Order: sequence, then structure tokens, then C-alpha cells
Amino acid sequence: MNKFIISEQEKNRILGMHKSRTTNHYLMEENEPVKFDKNYFMNKKTGKVVYDDYGYPVSVDGIEITDYETQWKNNFSRTNIGGRGFQGGELTYEYNEQSSTGVNSPDPQQSNGAGVDFKDSNGQVVGSMIF
Repeated sequence: MNKFIISEQEKNRILGMHKSRTTNHYLMEENEPVKFDKNYFMNKKTGKVVYDDYGYPVSVDGIEITDYETQWKNNFSRTNIGGRGFQGGELTYEYNEQSSTGVNSPDPQQSNGAGVDFKDSNGQVVGSMIF
């Protein structure tokens, strides 16, 4: 089975084309949970993530994460959030082409990359994840 990725805007356009004109219901059903990948964050730019105290995301923009592996973990190449002393709760995220990878290197390619920065309620960056 081949898979392809489309933006939220394109998905809504396609769903709109398949909307029944008489019953106001969609003829297609969405079976797969939302994948929080580079495409999702590039299109959304900012939003909210709720984390548990172990550093696992519970929901993104009000959408519950039901399959951690598929919806979240496998979409990032580097995780730089959580760990000892991490306190869960709501964090703000922002897509950034130059997120810190968590690697200290004089080479900017290893130190920064496209990803998502997470900030606490005080606006402090508390972590990042790189695609």
C-alpha cells in the first residue's frame, strides 16, 4: 500500500469535493489518526502540546494522541525534551527552521535543523524536536 502526505488545507479541499450535496455528509471517512510530522507543523506554525510528567505528548492542538509511535515518535529524528525533573503540562510550540538539535558543534548543520521548539508559560524554551 502506497502512502502520501498532504497538507491539512489540501485534505479539507478534497473532503469538500466529496461532500454530499443533499445530506451534508462526507462520502469519505477519515480512518487514520493525525500524524504530527514536519508537514503538520510547517502548515500550523504555532500551537499547544500537552505533555505528561514522563515527557510523552498527550495531545496536540486539542487532538488526542492515540498511537504514540505512528502519530509522534517516528516523525522526528532527534528529541531534545523531557528527562529527569521534567514537569508535564501545556507547552507552546513553534515551527523553526533553525531549532537546536541539542548537539554542541561548531558546524551549524549539526547544531541546528528544521524542527519544533517548545516553550513553557514564561516563554522559556524547554526543548526541541528535529525532523
